[in-house]
Amino acid sequence: MPTTIAIPPIDKYRTHLRIVLSFILVNFIGDHNGNIPPISFQGTANEAAVKKLLLKIARADPNESLKVTIEDALLLYTSFVMMNKILVSKYDELIATSVLQILPENHPLKKFNAFRDEMIFVNCHLITNTEERLVKKKELFKLKDKLAEIDID
Repeated sequence: MPTTIAIPPIDKYRTHLRIVLSFILVNFIGDHNGNIPPISFQGTANEAAVKKLLLKIARADPNESLKVTIEDALLLYTSFVMMNKILVSKYDELIATSVLQILPENHPLKKFNAFRDEMIFVNCHLITNTEERLVKKKELFKLKDKLAEIDID
């Protein structure tokens, strides 16, 4: 079983990953007005790891595949699952607003409903893809159990 997974040099895919990780960072921080409490990831992810992976993706050569570790792939998996859970919670738009602010005005995902629909759709595909790639990893099954226990709201 390989110890790394290649992320293809597809700009739209990498942009999606950066948006997902930025969204997750907002959740670690919460907001300063007290409207959004930091959401507990119950040990499935941590802020430092998210920042490190976000930076790794941002600095990657856009013309080359980016190799990520199994741990990075599991962090991305956690991020896809948690983002989808949050996007169907009472905090959906409050948290998304922080990420939507960094998108250019003419970006197709600038409107919240378009953002939510696209992110959930693509995340579901990436969840399935990750599960297929890591099907023999015990860590994935342990992680899935932990994520299933996390309730937002």
